[in-house]
Amino acid sequence: KTKGLGGISKTKGRNVAELHSKGLVMHTCLATTTEGLPIGLLDQGIFARKAKEERCASTPVEEKEIYRWIESLRRTEQYKGQAKLVTVCDREADFYDFLQAADDMNASFLVRAKVNRSINKKSRYAEKDVVKLWELMENSPSSGTFEVEVPSRRSGKRCAEREGRIAELEVKYASFELSAPVNNIRNRSGALPNIPM
Repeated sequence: KTKGLGGISKTKGRNVAELHSKGLVMHTCLATTTEGLPIGLLDQGIFARKAKEERCASTPVEEKEIYRWIESLRRTEQYKGQAKLVTVCDREADFYDFLQAADDMNASFLVRAKVNRSINKKSRYAEKDVVKLWELMENSPSSGTFEVEVPSRRSGKRCAEREGRIAELEVKYASFELSAPVNNIRNRSGALPNIPM
């Protein structure tokens, strides 16, 4: 009977085709040292998910759920002081408006890339032989490797069983210009800049 909750998950029920769970979503920004020691919470937003999220390009980013990444970045930057603050995000933060906001604030960030974007474009219109992000990284020189332990896990509803192992990761980096997306509602006037990354 609680009012004001939003949808948080949808699963198959035992006696019904779909079982909807309701609750609140919490977006937390945890501060740690470079060694992984937790310092505390820099920001925390709690909200109820709307019944239907507008995902189309014509919806302003301020009306989308992903806007919380920009809000959190703005609030946490005020605590920077003399410390080097690097905001680490999952792939949900891989959208142009967040990257532009970070660039405008001169904020350091790390985002798990979700989109194989066209980069280094000279024009906002279609071009031949466009370079893609994955291609650029694949062709960049290796800067070294390091090993990480991948733990074993049992199989579950959403994952397969996995034996533990040591994985070797290769580190690469490169500079590029992130091209402004053509379908962004703010780009209709052609005013959005490319972002140096």
